[in-house]
Amino acid sequence: MKILEIKNLKVYFPIKDKLFGKPERFIKAVDGVSFYVEKGETLGIVGESGSGKSTIAMTILGVHKKTAGEILFEGRAVESKEDFKFLRKKVQIVFQDPEASLDPRKRIKYIVREGLDIYKIGTKGDRERRVREVISKVGLTEDVLNKYPHELSGGQKQRVSIARALVLEPELLILDEPTSSLDVSVQAQILNLLMDLQERLSLTYIFISHDLKVVEHIADRVMIMYLGKVMEIGPAQDILLEPLHPYTRALLSSVPLPDPKVKKDDEVFEGEIPSPLDPPQGCPFKTRCKYAMDICDTPPEPIRLDDRLIFCYLYKEG
Repeated sequence: MKILEIKNLKVYFPIKDKLFGKPERFIKAVDGVSFYVEKGETLGIVGESGSGKSTIAMTILGVHKKTAGEILFEGRAVESKEDFKFLRKKVQIVFQDPEASLDPRKRIKYIVREGLDIYKIGTKGDRERRVREVISKVGLTEDVLNKYPHELSGGQKQRVSIARALVLEPELLILDEPTSSLDVSVQAQILNLLMDLQERLSLTYIFISHDLKVVEHIADRVMIMYLGKVMEIGPAQDILLEPLHPYTRALLSSVPLPDPKVKKDDEVFEGEIPSPLDPPQGCPFKTRCKYAMDICDTPPEPIRLDDRLIFCYLYKEG
């Protein structure tokens, strides 16, 4: 069952060169992206900074307004304010930096309880009981509830962020680089916690990251993005062990791993990332790809190879 489906999503941000008048230029942060998330799975979204990963997350949650395309949750189109209000109870997010995402002026019990208060769920006693339950689920003791964020360690803060996201009993969690600001040992603890919670609570994840080793550990499928477009999408093991798109191969080859089993060649990036204000026509990766051909001036259609889709003229269907 597809819990979330995105169809041809476009998110353009206007750039005004003049004080008055309509904008003449746009940053195409997300440019025609389509994907789905099956109930109970983890979809990893991977790409360099500026690829559009977090913009997709913020657009799903209604923070950014989509320029075009469709967002469907459990088959229901999400368009109006009421639709997004409904969605926000079903979809929650855990941000990259718990230090910045937790209000330093509020005690932990208020931070975790805030969603319940906003939606007026249950009595005050019910809400407090729910907060204690969810704090326990993320591996914290009740004594943290009366503390402020600055009194907690980085790992404890991220556990609070996860508890805040879980308190409304969502069906889908968007995890926006949830371990990148943590120490390596703490990263492993948080990843294990997330995997345990997914199994116990039947959760679905969108896991956004630039850390391919983390994505390989947690994701069922992976979507590779570059300059607002999808390059490749399919089963995580297939893509990370045998990358096909030149961008995916270069991305994996650039990772310094002690045992680089995911590398199949020595692909490297050529040149600089183009400006998002003036992206290349056709395939966005063509200016850095050593296999670029004249046909790459035309946007590639998706090619299906087994269980994956590849946007590249190097491959043919079948």
